[in-house]
Amino acid sequence: MRHLLLSLPLLLLAACSARGPIDDDPTLAVLEERAAQITPAALPPMLNHDVQQSYEILAQSTENDALKAIALQRLADLELEREEQPAATDGDSTPTPDQAEGEENVSRAIQQYERLLELYPDYAGNDRVLYQLARAYEFNGELDKALTTLDRLIKEYPHIRHRDEVEFRRAEINFAFRNFTQAEKSYQYIVALGAVSPYYDRALFKHGWSVFKQGDTKRSLRSYFGVLDRSFANGRQVSGFLRSERELLDDTLRIISLAFSYLKGVESVNAFFDDYGPRNAPPLDYAASVYEHLAELYLSQGRTDDAAETLQAFVERNPVHHRSPLFLVREIDIYKQAGRLTAVLRAKADLVTTYGLGNTAFWQTLRSPELLSQLTPHLKRNLDDLARYYHAQAQKSKKSADYRIAAHWYRSYVKDFPSDAQTPRMHLLLAETLLDSGDLVAAAAAFEATAYHYPQHDKSTEAGYAALLAHRAQVDTLKGEAQTRQRRTSIAAAKRFVTWFPQDKRATRVMSKAAEELLALKDYPQAVATAWYVIGAQPEPPLKLRRIDWGIIAVGEFELGLFAEAEIASLQRLQLLGANDPDRQPTIERLAAAIYKQGEQAREAGLHGAAARHFLRVGEQTPTASIRAAAMYDAAASLMTKQDWALAIPVLKVFTNRYPGHKLAADAHQKLALAYEQTGDWKHAADTYRVLYANETDSGRKRQILWQTAEFYQKAERPLDAAEIYKQYIRTFKQPYDDLIEAHIRLADIYKARRDKPSRHYWLGKLIALDTAAAGAATARSQFLAANATLELAQDTFDAYNKVRLVQPLKKNLQEKKRLMTASIDAYTQAANYGIEGVTTASTYRIAEIYNGFGRDLLESERPEGLNEEELEQYDILLEEQAYPFEEKAIEAHEVNTQRAIDGNYDEWVKKSFSALAKLSPVRYDKTEKTREFIDVID
Repeated sequence: MRHLLLSLPLLLLAACSARGPIDDDPTLAVLEERAAQITPAALPPMLNHDVQQSYEILAQSTENDALKAIALQRLADLELEREEQPAATDGDSTPTPDQAEGEENVSRAIQQYERLLELYPDYAGNDRVLYQLARAYEFNGELDKALTTLDRLIKEYPHIRHRDEVEFRRAEINFAFRNFTQAEKSYQYIVALGAVSPYYDRALFKHGWSVFKQGDTKRSLRSYFGVLDRSFANGRQVSGFLRSERELLDDTLRIISLAFSYLKGVESVNAFFDDYGPRNAPPLDYAASVYEHLAELYLSQGRTDDAAETLQAFVERNPVHHRSPLFLVREIDIYKQAGRLTAVLRAKADLVTTYGLGNTAFWQTLRSPELLSQLTPHLKRNLDDLARYYHAQAQKSKKSADYRIAAHWYRSYVKDFPSDAQTPRMHLLLAETLLDSGDLVAAAAAFEATAYHYPQHDKSTEAGYAALLAHRAQVDTLKGEAQTRQRRTSIAAAKRFVTWFPQDKRATRVMSKAAEELLALKDYPQAVATAWYVIGAQPEPPLKLRRIDWGIIAVGEFELGLFAEAEIASLQRLQLLGANDPDRQPTIERLAAAIYKQGEQAREAGLHGAAARHFLRVGEQTPTASIRAAAMYDAAASLMTKQDWALAIPVLKVFTNRYPGHKLAADAHQKLALAYEQTGDWKHAADTYRVLYANETDSGRKRQILWQTAEFYQKAERPLDAAEIYKQYIRTFKQPYDDLIEAHIRLADIYKARRDKPSRHYWLGKLIALDTAAAGAATARSQFLAANATLELAQDTFDAYNKVRLVQPLKKNLQEKKRLMTASIDAYTQAANYGIEGVTTASTYRIAEIYNGFGRDLLESERPEGLNEEELEQYDILLEEQAYPFEEKAIEAHEVNTQRAIDGNYDEWVKKSFSALAKLSPVRYDKTEKTREFIDVID
């Protein structure tokens, strides 16, 4: 603590005449976070202990109120001043004994000031007392009391000297308390004073900040721009700013950017300058900084489009400003980082067009070698970028417009930087765009200019080679004799290139290309010879060339009909290709074609065995060839022609299994089935026909195939498979009727052979029903089959009838036998009604036998028990009476049958009827003479 060793009179004089030291730097920081930290003003140096004792003696001893008030004021000042240095320098917030003592000193000072104001309200120095009291409150952290005291000071002493300082402190405390309206008023007082106040600059900034905090963003801008006008007045540059001025400038630009971002961004900036006046030229040239800071704010917020548009707005409003070109450079970077390709291209084009060296008006106006030096690398890079991008786009789109755009940028580069080291390369790229655009003549000229009009450079050979290619490319644009001449010219150009650049590694390649052009001219002998020249060159040509020229030889030999030689050349080329080489498959196809052609030659010569071997070699040597399937089929066909069924079958089997969807698959199945037939392999023939059936779409053809399949299964002695197919046939095809009937009888016969009587009878019944339903559509065959089926089915009923014996219980058995008799007669009658000779006679015979058997069974039936002899005799007579009518019916039925002999029907059943009649009526029929007469009648 420093002490001032002053005499009491001098202190009294100082107390009466001075207002005390004034804080010369009471400013709050320009941002809100800084504004919240209020630091008390610096205090004057403390007086020593003796002076303090003197004031204490004076205060206690004097009766003069004025002197006592002065003494009390100075004692309070001393208490406050004593703690100034510790409070101002100690940054540690942890309380210490000295700090505690200091707080007590400040508290004592506050008590002294308050006591003084209370005891001497009319004291002339109360304005100073209020000021010091406010400072003490502020020092003690009691800002609310400090503010109240300052308000009282202004109210009671409105004309106080240095009121601007008091207003500034009021404003700062109100700002800290977020009383922005009150803070604005106090700042406005200082702003109204103008630059005469040392607080003007800071008050102007804080005035805008207070207005901003009240939500009046637009009004706040006037204050901020007032700060900028002050900062840049008289053409001042940032480089000449003091640190504090630079900080104020940064804070002002930052809050201005924030304010505009709250409004309409760059639109509001433009509107503000339209109203406020331009600030883009000396002496006030700071508009660029406003746009720049707003753009940076947008970038920090991730608003890349807004940032770039802000910079673009400045450029559009100030095209000849020295910062505009670099703003465009920055805009390009922003769009690039954001991945906005279209915007990047637009900005690049703006840069090189507006500020390129071709824009002489701009550079003559600005005359800034420094900017030119700074901007030139950007101009080169962006011209290069634009040219390359549009070149790439043109290569993708193949549009002439895109090529013209790329050519424009290449030409601009060549024109603006003719002596640049990269210009020959750019000229070469210009030629390439012309080539890709289809302007072959211009492209060739540009390539030649690149190759021969510049001093020897690393692109000379490249350009010369490209010129050669351009000449070659013109060939395809011509026709007829003109094209042939141009092709010959292209070959001559190849020789010229080799002459100029004999050591170029592409010399052999050029010769290889000549071989290709000869091939295009269909000069096959020369093409093959030239290609052999390349193959035999030393040192050995690159792998790629050997591939090409072996290919030329293969094609040439193929076209000359030398297919074996073409095969060898194709094999040589194939050995040079990697497993994943895109040319591998086309070479395989060519190899397959050469082998196939040898097969065709053998076939045409009638050497079918050799032909088959060649065709099979296609699959063996080129398994991935597209003609492999056709070759395999042709191999099988040759073997079939040779009737080599044993070899044809496995080939056809592989073909049908491997290529089920091939267009020749159906025919292959047919051939396979034929081969199986020829070898008697009926089962596999049938299996093959099943596949044919599944793939056939023609209904008539499908029916025939299905029928053939069933027959093959029968030949293969696979009755169940045949039955399955016949059933499928019956389900699928209802016509023709004869085949449908035949399928039924074949099914019945299959089950007969398998002794499956129920299944046979089932299909016989289906056959009968089908014939019955056919009505008028029935045929003789169907009638015959239905009649025999009916006859066979009647046998079951007849057998059942015969099994019933007339024994006890006689009544029951008699009823059952009569029922079965009737059913049997009906069944045989149905069979007889078909009118089929053998069926009718058999049915008639059976009916007669049924009647005869029934009568006989009656006579032989079991007699009731308990009958005496007489009763038994009577019972027998009764049975004879009952049996007689049945015997008569039997005779009548046999006679009907025998009458058919007159019509020439003397089958076994008629014969049996004659035999039966001989027994039933021997008087009439058991006579040899009559039989002979009957035979004579037949004869």
